[in-house]
Formats: sequence, C-alpha cells, structure tokens
Amino acid sequence: TSINRLTKEFGGNVEKFKFVMENIGASKINIGDSAYKIRFLNDTYIIYILWSGDDEIESASNILFDSNIKHYFNAEDIAVIGDIPFIRIYEELDNL
Repeated sequence: TSINRLTKEFGGNVEKFKFVMENIGASKINIGDSAYKIRFLNDTYIIYILWSGDDEIESASNILFDSNIKHYFNAEDIAVIGDIPFIRIYEELDNL
C-alpha cells in the first residue's frame, strides 16, 4: 500500500523525507514528526505524514485526503490515488 511504501522508504530517515518533499514542491504542515501537503487536483490535496521510529516504537506513516475528494473520485479510485505522487517522489529519489 501507499502507507507501507512511505514508511519503508522514509521511516528511518525524516531528513530524506523532508528533502524530497520540499524538492517536489510539497507544503510543510505540522503533523507527526514530519508532514507535507501535495496538491493533487484543483483544490484537492493529499497529506503524507511520517513518524520516525526509535528503539521502542516502529516508524509509521499515514496518508490523508481532503474530504472533497469524494466529489471527484469513487472509493476504488481513492484507494490508488495515494500512489500517484510516488512517481514524482521516486524521480526525486533517483536524483539524490
């Protein structure tokens, strides 16, 4: 899932997450250890949240969608929309 991909790629490296998200034009917001908002369509945004782990707690992440997304997409579409920005995220990772 998109959440697993986010945790696997960045869970151990919040600074890498920040660097990539800022380079793709995401806007920083104050949730978790680090979170960014990406404009997806019109006034619809996707929020990627990362919590870094430590010796006692595993890294975790979450993906949130604007409530207005339901006006544009059905549930099946929403299930894959979180993956779409990963195309740009992986392009940026390749440039590191």
